[in-house]
Amino acid sequence: MNIDFLAEVQSARPEERAWLALEYALGSFDKPVREAVWAAAIPHWFDANFLGALMNESEATVLPLLKNLVSLPFVEVFPGRGYNIHSASRELLLKRLWKNNRMRYREISRRAADFCLRQDQADTGWRAETIYHLLIARPEEGTIRLEEACEDCRVRTHRAVNEIDAMMRAYSEHAEAERLPRDQSGILLVEAMADFLLGGLSS
Repeated sequence: MNIDFLAEVQSARPEERAWLALEYALGSFDKPVREAVWAAAIPHWFDANFLGALMNESEATVLPLLKNLVSLPFVEVFPGRGYNIHSASRELLLKRLWKNNRMRYREISRRAADFCLRQDQADTGWRAETIYHLLIARPEEGTIRLEEACEDCRVRTHRAVNEIDAMMRAYSEHAEAERLPRDQSGILLVEAMADFLLGGLSS
C-alpha cells in the first residue's frame, strides 16, 4: 500500500474505510475477476451456471473465474446453493454499483431474473430470488409476482409465514437501499397484506 492510500484511509469516515479497502483489493485483481465479483454480488448466491448467466459467458470461461472467486476472503460457501459474497462486502458493492452504474445493475439483474425464472419456482428460495431480481429488472412484473406469491401463501397457510417473510425480505432489501421507484404501484398493498398475514398466522 502506498502512503497516499494509507493517508486517505486514515482520513476517511469509518463507513468509507471498508469501501476503500475493498476497492483497493478489487484493483489488484485481473479485469475478468473484477467483473466476476461485481456480477456475483447481484444475487444472494451463485454457482458456475448462475455466474455464467450473470456474466453472459460460457462455462469454459466461467469455471476459471469461479475458482478465483472462491479463493477470495470475502467469498463464502452458501449451503445447498454454491457460494455468496459476504454480506458486508456485498452491501458495499451493490451500493456503489447502484450509485455509479445503475444501467449495469439493471442489466445484470435482468440476466439474474431470466436465469431464476428457468429454475423450480416451487422452491421458495428460487421463487424469492426471482422476485428479488425482477423488482429491479422489470419492476411491474416483479410487483405482480410478489402480490401473487403473497396470495398463494395466504391460501397455503402451513407454509405462509416462512414464504411471505422470504418474499418481503427480498423486497425490503431493495426498498431500504432506495433502489425502487417511490411511486411503484402495489408495494404498499403488498406490505399491508404481508403485515396482516404474518400477524394473523403467527398469533
